[in-house]
Amino acid sequence: MPQHYELHLLPSRRPVADSRFVRIASLALCLTFAVATSASAQLMQADFTGGTQTLWGPNFNQCCNTPFASLTWRGPNVSGSFIFDQALVPGAGSGFVNVPLPLGAGQDPLSLVLGDEPVSLTFTAADGLTGEPVQVQYLNGQFNGFAYFAAFMFNGHEYQLDVQGRNWTIYDRANGVENLANKAAYGYLNSTLTNVRPYEVPITTPEPASLILLWTGLLGFAGVARRRRGH
Repeated sequence: MPQHYELHLLPSRRPVADSRFVRIASLALCLTFAVATSASAQLMQADFTGGTQTLWGPNFNQCCNTPFASLTWRGPNVSGSFIFDQALVPGAGSGFVNVPLPLGAGQDPLSLVLGDEPVSLTFTAADGLTGEPVQVQYLNGQFNGFAYFAAFMFNGHEYQLDVQGRNWTIYDRANGVENLANKAAYGYLNSTLTNVRPYEVPITTPEPASLILLWTGLLGFAGVARRRRGH
């Protein structure tokens, strides 16, 4: 008489523990991603424009090869963009309020271009003077320029850019000291922002060393899991 055998597979406790660990790790990763996403959800980016009103002194006019010849008289030749935290924008009736730009946004939070190519002057938050963090200014909850100061070299001479609210001024500067009596140029920023959109963190490629560490950790985890299943 033929005999019948039934094979019963008993569940292993170790794989269950491993699967629980995997689920917990996956949940932790999801929560980490969710927290990171919610933390950056309030970041916005916007563009602004402006122009030049006045050029001072015999060395700062529009003739010939003078340093700021590209700063056309009253020309709409100022542009830029900045990143800001929408949650920190003050409400109406709050008067003048300065709010620091988010320096940890993933890229430099400010781009300010004065003049026209190819002789334009480009500034970022990283170019700001030490101890003078760049801030966006609001007037009753509306964009009103920046609080920003940067020293720079142009054609072998030292200058300083001061942006206070919607007014920007370039002063002569020597030996690290700003000369407020000697202005080079003056201009304005418009209060109307354009292309206001949610800020998207740039996707960066991990460095080779980081990839090696990641794969080493994953291979180590896989080896531990195999040894557990072997016992």
